[in-house]
Amino acid sequence: MAAVKVYSSALVGHLLLLLLWIAVGAGLRFAHLASEPLGTDEFATLVFSLGHSFRSIPLDQVISSQVLLQPLAPSSPASVGAVVHNLLAESNHPPLYFVLTHWWLQLFPLEQADTLVWAARALSALFGVLTIPAVFGLGYLAFRSALVGQLCAALMAVSPFGIYLAQEARHYTLPILWGIASLGCLVVATRRIEQQRKLPLGVGLLWVLVNSLGIATHYFFAFGLMAQGLVLLGQGLKQSLRNSRALLESYWWRVY
Repeated sequence: MAAVKVYSSALVGHLLLLLLWIAVGAGLRFAHLASEPLGTDEFATLVFSLGHSFRSIPLDQVISSQVLLQPLAPSSPASVGAVVHNLLAESNHPPLYFVLTHWWLQLFPLEQADTLVWAARALSALFGVLTIPAVFGLGYLAFRSALVGQLCAALMAVSPFGIYLAQEARHYTLPILWGIASLGCLVVATRRIEQQRKLPLGVGLLWVLVNSLGIATHYFFAFGLMAQGLVLLGQGLKQSLRNSRALLESYWWRVY
């Protein structure tokens, strides 16, 4: 009974500490969110997420700022199809984040420029906040230590680069979330391979899903998948030195 009370007390303590890191991270990411002017890339995010196109801006002539900013005008609601069509026709990014931003912006009155900028950046900031509990979970899973998880969460909460990315209306913080989830699946997979046990089907399907969503958010997510492939290759070679048929064992097939 005493052991249960100690465990419950420790669990509550870790939960409260994690909530503290989340609160600190949220405060740092949402502070002065609309105070900086839009960057060029953020401008593109807003134009495509609103379902608009840059082709409405005339070229080879002097234009007014009103004409230049016309693609940001919150006109009649565009469809998701328009978002995807214009993005694929005029940019080189996958569509998932822009579609999510399109739906997100519909929750806000966008007549004021400050509201538009804040709303667009708020989605990225929200994903940035979610990386804090996510990286706690990854640290706990990888090292089986709540202390390591807390250190990971604390570092993510106050990371200057993490805060910088979270305050931009760009598709950078969402791939971090997918990457954390994918690494969690990798941890489970490598342990199963070491134990010569099959990867649970649910974990395998989740791994495929988050990797697919990662690619659909940012193509550079593929570099993370290449790194995971090298880890699995190293583990496979290590086992092959002990057993030449190791890579043909049944517990590898679900990884394939």
